[in-house]
Amino acid sequence: MPWPYEIASVLRAARIRLGRGEYTTGLKRVRSELGRQLKNNEQQGRATEFVESQLMLLDGIQAIVHDLLDKVPPGKKVQLRQLTDACQEFLKTYAPLRGGYDSDAQTGLTIHLRNIGDHIDITGSAGTLATHLLELLSQHRIEAASVQAGRVFAVPLERAGYSHRKHLYIIGMDEGSFPGRGIEDPVLLDDERRQLDLDLPLHRPRPGERVWQAERVLGMVPGRVTLLARRRTVADGSEYYPSAFFQQLEEAIGASETAKEPRSFLPSEPAEALNRLESMLASRHASGYDQAVAQAAPWLVQGAAARQARSGLLLSRYDGILGIDTPALNPARGEVLLSASRLETLVRCPYRYFLKYILHIDPPDEYEEDTTRWLNPLDFGSLLHDLLYEFMRDLKEQGEKPDRKQVPAMKAKLQEKIEKQKETTPVTHEAAYRSDVDRLEQAVEIFLRVEERQREGVDPVGFEVSFGFGLDGELNSPEPVIVQLAKDIKLLLRGRIDRVDKTDAGYVIWDYKSGSASSYKEDALQQAGSYLQWAVYAYALDEILQRLGDDQRVVRSGYFFVSAREYGRHVVPALPAPYELGDLLRPLFQLIEQGTFPHIQKESQCKYCEFNRVCGTEGVGPKRWKEMAGECGDRAMAERIGSWLDG
Repeated sequence: MPWPYEIASVLRAARIRLGRGEYTTGLKRVRSELGRQLKNNEQQGRATEFVESQLMLLDGIQAIVHDLLDKVPPGKKVQLRQLTDACQEFLKTYAPLRGGYDSDAQTGLTIHLRNIGDHIDITGSAGTLATHLLELLSQHRIEAASVQAGRVFAVPLERAGYSHRKHLYIIGMDEGSFPGRGIEDPVLLDDERRQLDLDLPLHRPRPGERVWQAERVLGMVPGRVTLLARRRTVADGSEYYPSAFFQQLEEAIGASETAKEPRSFLPSEPAEALNRLESMLASRHASGYDQAVAQAAPWLVQGAAARQARSGLLLSRYDGILGIDTPALNPARGEVLLSASRLETLVRCPYRYFLKYILHIDPPDEYEEDTTRWLNPLDFGSLLHDLLYEFMRDLKEQGEKPDRKQVPAMKAKLQEKIEKQKETTPVTHEAAYRSDVDRLEQAVEIFLRVEERQREGVDPVGFEVSFGFGLDGELNSPEPVIVQLAKDIKLLLRGRIDRVDKTDAGYVIWDYKSGSASSYKEDALQQAGSYLQWAVYAYALDEILQRLGDDQRVVRSGYFFVSAREYGRHVVPALPAPYELGDLLRPLFQLIEQGTFPHIQKESQCKYCEFNRVCGTEGVGPKRWKEMAGECGDRAMAERIGSWLDG
């Protein structure tokens, strides 16, 4: 049985709207997203146990949701009797019975529900009747108790004193709680309440009334009265002082001179004291608190030590400097299966690479609804990629080339995909949905117009060309491809190439992009900046062509932007020789060989990093590194990092 918070978390992620059918659609959407995540983890060689456990959990949640929906009476109009019967079935199935009290509560609620269904004959929508039923049930009490010997009996101050208990404790006697402030209701002031002549309670006299009630109780009790006032709040440690009522009481009974020392709030018997964790919270400002925490929760001390170490000048294992050689982690040996995104992560930030691909840490998912978008960027790009792939594949099979006259046909195929996408991504904001559809249609028109202009001498021959995913035929390679960048650097790669064109000069690779081209500058790409996919895909396809006995090679590789903002822009940097890329990557591979994953970046990558809550304020740029290099204690490491940053 899943925990209630697990069910709530999944239902929130399902983005369910009002309606019985929305639950099935929403849970189907969650299953689709988990399936895609599982596939991505398998492709990237990451752990899949957590996603698999989430899929198993989803099975249990689906069974519960369907069972609950089956219990709800169907139809726009239902009888209250049907709803009370459904509630009784719910109690039988889901009410936890941990003892006699729970059993009595279930029996009492069942009888109460049966009486309501038998005596109230009304019809309406299930939602309206549920509201009325909730009001009726809120008045129901289970084992409403009265004063009993040997038991604590808690009542408000105005009801205290009437049972003549020998021991009475009045809590909340600090300055912030007693007697309170006489703040009037801003909606209806006290003077206005008097004018209505409806005997409405007044707010200004409340502090005086509470003092009078306290005095009344003190005069009625035959035994001892103990007044309790808090000294500090557990939440933030704020200090409180006793209410002025203490001093008034002393003056009233004339005990100011003869009174003994106030009794400590600490109990005299250990059994009456706070437990270990409660006492630690109450005394966190006291000496020895750190030692007590270290014994009770050593992981908190370790976390504090890690944060302190990362904030210092010297690099340590908390900064990814492991202090031991790790040759098995070095991708240059050709034994670590790499994707283009994994290699790019290493170049952007070695510490991020360490967290994601070495420790396999998955940040917690956070759902933030964007009311301006129907599809998130990932889903938008995926839908567009699938559309372009299928359309170009069909054209190739038909022996045709792209033409603007094919816009209606391509938009029709787009509409089919949109309708299918709506099954897993519901339309919650019509304006956002319409905006995304317009952007997709614009991308279709731009794509065909650009393709029509450059179709002479260009023959598209490969779509979604894969290597390392078990697919065979055409340009695909079922096994990963080994790319030799230098004698000491060979990479084991797998991936998918969006499109391969054949020209008279050789092969051309394109990677479709649906976003902005602002970060894809040709000069930065030529210097092996944050993006390496265009280069490593060219090397990988060359290797595949060589296996197939094709003498031609890749002459160009780049990015094709189909968004309206970029209007078919092509970014095609000059391909570097493999050894040039190897020279740029070698310092990073040597650092990994030494177990070194520093939080160092050529340019800031923290803003959109999934781990920015962990270390987003600790990134080190080239300028800061030069200040730290002399103090890091490892000149070889400093030289390698400096070489990579300068390169």
